[in-house]
Order: sequence, then C-alpha cells, then structure tokens
Amino acid sequence: YLIFAFPPTGYFGPLPGIYKHSMMIEAKKYKGIDYIQLEELPQTQQERIRETLNSDLLIKIMIDGKIINNCLQYKDYSFWYASVFKSKQLESAPAKTDSEELVSKLAFK
Repeated sequence: YLIFAFPPTGYFGPLPGIYKHSMMIEAKKYKGIDYIQLEELPQTQQERIRETLNSDLLIKIMIDGKIINNCLQYKDYSFWYASVFKSKQLESAPAKTDSEELVSKLAFK
C-alpha cells in the first residue's frame, strides 16, 4: 500500500486563495441552541452569507442579560455552507495542474 501525506500548505506550495477560510466554524451552544455569530465567520464567508442568506433566519440570543445579534442556528449555517458557499467554491476552483493530476491518479490507484 502506498500512502501519501501532504503538508498542510499543500504539496505543490501554498493553497490557492479560494481555499483559505473555506472551513466551517464550530457551533456555540446556549441552552440547547446550536448557533454561530456572523461576525465570527471568516471574511469570505461573511461577505457571501450576507449576499445570499434570507435575513429572516437571523436570530438574537440573550446571554447573561446581553443581546447577541446576527446569530444563525447551526443547522441553517450548515445547510447554507453546503448548498451555497461550498458549491460556489467548487464552481470557481482553479483547474489542477498536470503535477497535481498525476499525484491524484497515483494516490488513488
């Protein structure tokens, strides 16, 4: 068996900008509510979510007497991420170079 282990930056140098900040953030929990705050998203996600999300999905949560604005239930964030953000990234992802294609073929042979 042949196993390839690539460094976090990618075998062929730094990852293209499209992959930066493309990970989902973890949910916060408060009284059984799994949520995220828009301000804690990576910049690319913040911009895209503000362009595409129905603002009726935003919620406010009161924690220790303080109102936290611009929250989104994690289930809605997960759905948005998979159906809007991630699909848009895949459409605009750069094509693989010949070297990257060769490594993919060798790794999965």
